[in-house]
Amino acid sequence: MKEGWEYKIIAEICDKASSNLAQNKIENIDGQYPVYGASGFVKTIDFFHREKEYIGVVKDGSGVGRVNIYPAQSSLLGTMQYIIPKEGFSLGFVAYALKGLNLASFASGAAIPHIYFKDYGKCKINVPPLTEQERIVSELDLLTSIINKQKEQLKELDSLAQSIFYDMFGDPIENPKGWEIKKWVELFDTRLGKMLDRKKQVSSDKLCPYLANINVKWGCVDLSALNEMTFSDNEIKEFQLEKGDLLICEGGEAGRCAIWNFENSNIKFQKAIHRARIKNNMINNVFTCYYIMFLKREGGLKDYISKATIEHLTGVKLNTVPVFLPPLSLQQSFASKIEAIEAQKALITKSMEETQRLFDSRMDYWFA
Repeated sequence: MKEGWEYKIIAEICDKASSNLAQNKIENIDGQYPVYGASGFVKTIDFFHREKEYIGVVKDGSGVGRVNIYPAQSSLLGTMQYIIPKEGFSLGFVAYALKGLNLASFASGAAIPHIYFKDYGKCKINVPPLTEQERIVSELDLLTSIINKQKEQLKELDSLAQSIFYDMFGDPIENPKGWEIKKWVELFDTRLGKMLDRKKQVSSDKLCPYLANINVKWGCVDLSALNEMTFSDNEIKEFQLEKGDLLICEGGEAGRCAIWNFENSNIKFQKAIHRARIKNNMINNVFTCYYIMFLKREGGLKDYISKATIEHLTGVKLNTVPVFLPPLSLQQSFASKIEAIEAQKALITKSMEETQRLFDSRMDYWFA
């Protein structure tokens, strides 16, 4: 242990306090003081619980264990807990120490997970003198600010892409530029993937990874966690993906779409996904992906999506979705602009991942 450092349990360096604020009890109260919940800012009211800046921890429900610092003259909902550092302990240092504990790992309860200070308050950490605490906080704050700026840059580039689309083509629902309208089936050959395999495996069948709904994000495909099932030789051909295919979620967040940009892959796709291939070079896949994205965002798909427990966009309904059709050269110009934006996003994402790795390593160094 370094000179001047000492082991302390969490309960020795901070106190807890509870909130009795319920969201339904403050709906009709207005004022200037913010209230925060597990998902962030809720509203402003005419009183506050904490005079000074403090730490808030999500103690139950969604996001349990999440740690943030909140401003002076504000309050938390009852699903959260106040954490107040004791004298001689830096607010930022205590917050980073709590983040380093991964408080979600203390959760109990099946339906609604919750954590208790009496449990994680027993954890022991290595604590330096106050001046060293503040130096550590400055280091970690600098890395955090860099990551936050990189996230903002990515948001700004996404906003730029949306702005370019609307400038070039107009609103996808209103179609103010009067583009020709065609039905989806006139532009694409579309089919769903393979049903999840519950039949007995045939010796000649091959085990292949496949895309599920969760792997198709808005604008990108996530290959980090793929399941496998068996495919016959005919099914391998039938459910093969080709570079440029559009992938559209049939269920869940129905309509979520991305472009398959990989070649010579052994990855197939299952029934939760529509694979759409362009007919006769009539439309650009990048333009289509953004068209569907903004159509969904503006509510233009709601009449084509059925909803029971979850949303569904059936093949029959998808084939009737209207698509406006600007000149192909204009679509390709848009795709080129998006390609440049995506290249810039890739550079920022790589840099952000490197910064995050450095942040994680410093957190491990100070708090592991």
